[in-house]
Amino acid sequence: ANNSNPLWGIGMVDFAGSCVVHVTGGMTALIATNILGPRTGRFRDIRGNLLEKPRPMPGHSVALQMLGTFILWVGWYGFNSGSVVYLMQNDNYEVVSHVAINTTLAAAAGTVMALFIDTAIQEHNTGEVTFNLSYAMNGCLAGLVSITAGCAVVQSWAALIIGAIGGALFLGCSKLLVKRRIDDAVDAVPVHLSSGIWGSLSVGLLADPTWLSKVYG
Repeated sequence: ANNSNPLWGIGMVDFAGSCVVHVTGGMTALIATNILGPRTGRFRDIRGNLLEKPRPMPGHSVALQMLGTFILWVGWYGFNSGSVVYLMQNDNYEVVSHVAINTTLAAAAGTVMALFIDTAIQEHNTGEVTFNLSYAMNGCLAGLVSITAGCAVVQSWAALIIGAIGGALFLGCSKLLVKRRIDDAVDAVPVHLSSGIWGSLSVGLLADPTWLSKVYG
């Protein structure tokens, strides 16, 4: 952002690492998943015959998964807000609080969006209303990943939109991987790669000039 000609004269703002951290990690996860291959019984039976439908393999403890999600959510405040290195310089305390609010809003929006889109799909397909907590938790993480790039330079209404779209993209990417018979056991690719790409692009679409000036001068 502070370089006069960083990328063909256009520049890029990635405040806390949607691209440099999460896109890199998500791409690494995709490559590793393809190298390792699917778990036994996920897409084929023990004889190697292709299953008509992929076999669900949920985690052994939703409670521990929920605990881990809350730990990550709390940690994200240090990750995003902590990227404001000098707290008392140039009224940076305003930026820190703004980052924390946007982080919270995006995480909540991603949670709700992923949960209710999946619920609507399940109701349409089965006629029953079910709530998948795993999708809700990963939707939360997708919202957090999405807002990481622009958490300091977007307004709060934009943070809600960024997080909600991140949750929706996570859900679509997760189901696409299963359809393509790519076994991502913890949905690392949908959470980090798809949401990281969206978060990086969202800054160019929704950044606020006032906050850009306040953060980067």
